[in-house]
Amino acid sequence: SDGPVAMGPFEVTSVRVRHAGESRAWRVALPGGGPGLTYSGDASDPDELAALLRPGDLLLSEATFGVGPVPAGLNHLDGPMVGALAARAGAGQVVVTHVRMGCDLDATTAAVQAGFPGPVALARPGRRFPVAPPARADTR
Repeated sequence: SDGPVAMGPFEVTSVRVRHAGESRAWRVALPGGGPGLTYSGDASDPDELAALLRPGDLLLSEATFGVGPVPAGLNHLDGPMVGALAARAGAGQVVVTHVRMGCDLDATTAAVQAGFPGPVALARPGRRFPVAPPARADTR
């Protein structure tokens, strides 16, 4: 169901997004309005994702068609679409995943970075990304 739904200490929101068949995007965050993790799933409409994404979120997004463009009738995203979405929605950082075999990974991340002024990285096995900056220690 479309959220938010409490799951342990998190609020999980899921929305249906356009793709072939059933596909959903997800947002996981702690209650209280701070940054969370928004995952695109397989998606094709940046506006659907913009409605889910909150300022400061880590956007974990597919960029199936690399530097683009996405061929007509194929319901996926490309790097320029992801960069524009992240900038418009105020994402804190972007982690690119689900890039089609044969697409240049460095060029894809560069295409995201061209439209988004924040950090952009490629998802790889074992990499870790903080969802929010660590809290500052109280120095009093």
